[in-house]
Amino acid sequence: MSIYDGLIILVLLFGIYLGYQRGIIKQVSDFAVLLITMIIASPLSKLLCKLLYPVLPFFNFTGDAKGIKSINLIVWRLIIYFLLIAIILLIVRRVFIKLKISAKIKESMVEAGIVSKILGIIMSVPLTVIVLYNVLIIINVPLINFDVAKESKVADFILEKTLIISSQNEDVYLSSNYARKQVFSKNNTDETYENINNKIINNMLKNNLTTKSVINKLEDKNKLLGTRYTIIDEIEDEAGVTNPTEYNKTRENTTEYKK
Repeated sequence: MSIYDGLIILVLLFGIYLGYQRGIIKQVSDFAVLLITMIIASPLSKLLCKLLYPVLPFFNFTGDAKGIKSINLIVWRLIIYFLLIAIILLIVRRVFIKLKISAKIKESMVEAGIVSKILGIIMSVPLTVIVLYNVLIIINVPLINFDVAKESKVADFILEKTLIISSQNEDVYLSSNYARKQVFSKNNTDETYENINNKIINNMLKNNLTTKSVINKLEDKNKLLGTRYTIIDEIEDEAGVTNPTEYNKTRENTTEYKK
């Protein structure tokens, strides 16, 4: 068992403690609301991304991901996904307050007996798991060289086996894993990063993260490929912090994928 497995188990134990304190009604309501919200947010985020990708800003990240702007497809998908979760939860909270459901749930927490507390413990496990899923899928973004599923068997299980949610977000998970391997591989150099970018795009199409029509629109706008010389390099160059090599200016992306 790795240290990361230990941390996740500690979070699960804390969730169990909260389940005991809150009782079954609070745990069931929180689990149902969050699960349904995630089930709605996942396909809706995918639909919105298809519409919004052409108008959203695509960032040229620093580090090993510099110039590989295709990663923006994953980043924006997750941003929109979590924004939708936040909006839906806010709406549900307001509805609960208006219907005085929140007050009744709080009363049930105060009046929770031992049976309710024990059932709350049981219900706390799936609730904590779906919360952890959201945290882990953020950590899994291919901007840092850390494969959470490889480092933790528990994390791998949560990302791949979480009820309904794992299958809905499989396109993001698989695309993130592939992109990370490509970005942080020895083959990712100033001469080959364009080819790396194209491989990541092909994999995204394979995983149904996006569509060829969307990719073609982004290519027409020159949004899929950046340069290895970013604005941060320019600032550092002017300040005399570094002496970066001269990179080619942005060129049209001659991709390998089939249009």
